[in-house]
Amino acid sequence: RASIGTTVGDLMITTANGDYRRYFAPTDRLTIAGRVQQVSRLGRDVADPRVLPLIWSPREIVRGYTRDSVAERASQLSVANLEARTPLASFVGRAVGDRLLPVDVFAFSDWARFVAPRTLALEAASRQLWSAGVGARLNAAGFIFEFNAARQLTNGTGWHFVVNFRPGF
Repeated sequence: RASIGTTVGDLMITTANGDYRRYFAPTDRLTIAGRVQQVSRLGRDVADPRVLPLIWSPREIVRGYTRDSVAERASQLSVANLEARTPLASFVGRAVGDRLLPVDVFAFSDWARFVAPRTLALEAASRQLWSAGVGARLNAAGFIFEFNAARQLTNGTGWHFVVNFRPGF
């Protein structure tokens, strides 16, 4: 998927987005999912404080991170995610698994690079965040609940337990 959008008026900004996802199933019980994404805001007003951030929190992109000053004011974002997942029923047997809610267990690695533009008060900045971990995802009537144990690999602050709610689509 690729898109370009332009904002004109008091603010002049162009946003370019490229998002590539690939799924590979080596067996009927294992799926490998990969994603690479690039989002860039270009134009004279990318550092204007009236412009909403590309992301509200880095946890939306890199599991295990909740706050980062560079990520929250970034005008460029590069992302790579890799995930190996299987149904929980693979571990408990089909007879038991068929009675369980649809739960997948997975191992993941998330990486992102955020670039914040220079403003009058701040210099331009760049930050990379990287995490890895394991988790479980429950699909309840199209509502996705995700429970993760994520280890921050960039700054080594240890393991974090994360609960995410994601729309299903």
